[in-house]
Amino acid sequence: MSEGPTPEALQLARREIAHDVRNGLGAIRSAAELLVRRYKPEGREKKLFEVMLKEIERLSELVARKPTPGVPPSPPPVDPAAGS
Repeated sequence: MSEGPTPEALQLARREIAHDVRNGLGAIRSAAELLVRRYKPEGREKKLFEVMLKEIERLSELVARKPTPGVPPSPPPVDPAAGS
């Protein structure tokens, strides 16, 4: 009878999933930013892109903060526009 995956295997799986999620979110963010630059949406369409980009950022931060046993958490992203 198997005892299930080892803690090391679970940690590796969590890292791989987090990596894949971050890569996917980065690709979606890049595509959305490209569309905004190319088509310069206005009104409702602009608002939809703003919501999309805000949610992508929120999910990226969530994935970066999610603790993985044995791995120090990533520092929060720095917003250069925020100043000191």
